[in-house]
Amino acid sequence: MVCRSAFGRKYWDGEIGEKFLLLIRELLEILGSFSVGEFIPWLAWINRVNGFDARMDFVSKGFDEFFEAVIEGRLKDDVENSSGTDESRENFIDILLKIYKDNTTGVSIDRDSIKAIILDMFIGGTDTTSTVLEWALSELIRHPAIMKKLQNELLSNKRVQSFCAIREEETALMMEKIKESCLSSSPLNLTDLCMAISNDIVCRSAFGRKYRDGAIGEKFLKLISEFLGLLGSINVGEFIPWLAWISRVNGFDARVEYVAKELDEFLEGVIEEHLENGVENPSAKDETKENFVDILLRIYKDNNTGVSIDRDSIKSIILDVFSAGTDTTSTVLEWGMTELLRHPIVMKKLQNEPERFLNSSINIKGLNFQLIPFGAGPRGCLGISFAMATNELVLANIVQKFDWELPNGAKGEDLDMSERPGLAIYRKFRERFTYMESLNVISSASTAKPRVSFQQFFKKSTFLRPIPHTLIPHHTSNWKISHPILKAQQSELKDGSDTVSKISEGDALKVKEWEVGMFRNEVAASQGIRIRRRPPSGPPQHYVGPFEFRLQNEGNTPRNILEEIIWHKDVEVAQMKERKPLFTLKKALDNAPPVHDFIGALKGANSRTGLPGLIAEVKKASPSRGVLREDFDPVDIAKAYEKGGAACLSVLTDQKYFQGSFENLEAIRSSGVKCPLLCKEFIIDAWQIYYARTKGADAVLLIAGVLPDLDIKYMTKICKLLGLAALVEVHDEKEMDRVLQIDGIELVGINNRDLETFKVDISNTKKLLEGDRGERIRQKGITVVGESGLFTPADISYVQEAGVKAVLVGESIVIQKDPTKGITELFGKDIY
Repeated sequence: MVCRSAFGRKYWDGEIGEKFLLLIRELLEILGSFSVGEFIPWLAWINRVNGFDARMDFVSKGFDEFFEAVIEGRLKDDVENSSGTDESRENFIDILLKIYKDNTTGVSIDRDSIKAIILDMFIGGTDTTSTVLEWALSELIRHPAIMKKLQNELLSNKRVQSFCAIREEETALMMEKIKESCLSSSPLNLTDLCMAISNDIVCRSAFGRKYRDGAIGEKFLKLISEFLGLLGSINVGEFIPWLAWISRVNGFDARVEYVAKELDEFLEGVIEEHLENGVENPSAKDETKENFVDILLRIYKDNNTGVSIDRDSIKSIILDVFSAGTDTTSTVLEWGMTELLRHPIVMKKLQNEPERFLNSSINIKGLNFQLIPFGAGPRGCLGISFAMATNELVLANIVQKFDWELPNGAKGEDLDMSERPGLAIYRKFRERFTYMESLNVISSASTAKPRVSFQQFFKKSTFLRPIPHTLIPHHTSNWKISHPILKAQQSELKDGSDTVSKISEGDALKVKEWEVGMFRNEVAASQGIRIRRRPPSGPPQHYVGPFEFRLQNEGNTPRNILEEIIWHKDVEVAQMKERKPLFTLKKALDNAPPVHDFIGALKGANSRTGLPGLIAEVKKASPSRGVLREDFDPVDIAKAYEKGGAACLSVLTDQKYFQGSFENLEAIRSSGVKCPLLCKEFIIDAWQIYYARTKGADAVLLIAGVLPDLDIKYMTKICKLLGLAALVEVHDEKEMDRVLQIDGIELVGINNRDLETFKVDISNTKKLLEGDRGERIRQKGITVVGESGLFTPADISYVQEAGVKAVLVGESIVIQKDPTKGITELFGKDIY
């Protein structure tokens, strides 16, 4: 490869090839040898004695003769070929000889310099390249798992292609915004649009979602802007260490610490969010649709790949990807558009001949010298494919779909091309684009191309009005669209209409979330879980133009009350997460009340009384019985339970179906009640566990009839991380068997109520604790809690004989006028 690039032909076979390779090997050996004279000049005579100088003379002479012959051969070919060499096929010697013969370039070069440059290029490019390949392949062969990952991961061409849909969707949205600006004659800031699309594409590729709107988005963009500003600033202490105090005095260090802390918290929230959303389950993700965080977390958890990576490394890589991928990409787009505006003839050629560049052999990866490579060289940019895929698509759409023109006789050179320093080379005076006159939008079928106005305010803002001459996205028929909403809107384009329904980001997100839920349905069903996370026949809302409506059918109608609760809870939690993102909950944990030992309290009560420890439930209503207590005061009831001897309390937090709230949980904890508190919630997302902890919970409920095994494993880990107990609730043998296979389970609740039918049978407890299951529970040291249908001392005695060490009781005592007395009646004696 180097021979052909340098000389235009191979030198491998034959007598000349053998001699050339011999010279190369000898020179490489000499360059790698220790020359005494180079380090100790007065011992240079050793090099003459040991033959080092003689070898050097031989190699130098051999290379000089070889290169002289190559140069003469190229000069002879040029004489015979009077038409000259095709520039696209020139090699290094052709280029250097052209400079050698062309005195108009201002560069002087002689034949010895040509030989030296070619030799340097050849030596620097052969041995190092082959050695890197050899070592890399050796390591990959030793680690086949890494070989497989390399083929699919991060910034490979395959991975870049996997983000194609994201780039197309965001580019289409950008074109839509420009069209809307055309229709409304409102100002359009193309610089901001370039920055926005770079941000959105990188965000969705790196994080799986956008971070631009709302309080979180504004804060994140501000942090990134500050971070890029710091990277582009001059820190005196880095160049003159003894002046490092200046960075402390001028506030530079304080800015660095603030940005580092805030970015760390944000990225930690992103990682936790991905872990919550099922990244813990490798099979729950289509690897072709993974984002960077998903990939890095998979490597982080996979210890058999031979690659070690921690969470701080993940944050660093993602920050590097984002900061390097947004500002640079938007800056390239801005410079590219500016240059096209300065050269309208080039703009016109580009608009009329886009196909000329489709199959060109010239690329920007360093192989063709007609172009200066972006990020090429020994330390080439790993993201070149990712960046150029975005730059090409966006710039092509801007140019092809809109006409741009300098009005009023203004010339391209009027544009101020001053630069300003930074992480990237920015334009000093960045352009702003707006309408200068009212023009109508031309339909996609029209061949007319209305022009636009462009007025330059020197060293101020530049205003530009784009008018679209093509309203339908390019190659729309080739788009691969999976969402029902998008399919419907794609069909609207086929009739030639230039009215395109607008797809909001929120609507697309709803559909995406529904698809994730559908996959969870499949996983859950494979484990015998009958409760569906999402309606299987389609999203609950259907969209037609600007309208949305709900189609009621057997597929999207809940089959029982528990499924209805879960579907409602899914929407509720999504809304709560928007209002209180995970990273804000993590901050709130610092002020959360101390954790009480929930399991320890149950065991202590059982040991002290010889009876099952009581978890008394603070519950106002239930779907099956309605309101249980009209004069409901959660704090008074909790204090009465504690006075009556309850070891722990259970607090219902579901509002719609049980008329509970997290405020009740918080109020009880703040009231001075000492009993550990169970947050009785329908948990489907790890976010709820963090939220419960901030409200004072000491334990949470995990329902095996709702949660797949991997969710239970992950959520119990979160509980242990936060110091919470996890009460894992089962109802039948299959759920019990699933839970017993999970390591680390300490507390299991047997619910005698079928949550699908709400029928109660306390013999269910005995059935699940008989035989091998009961023995495995005892061996594992699991504390069993009996739940539901317990109203009398005989009921308590029955489940205790079956093997429970605790009971959870609500209805039978909350309906009593005096809950303290109700506890005594339940157990047949005082237990306080």
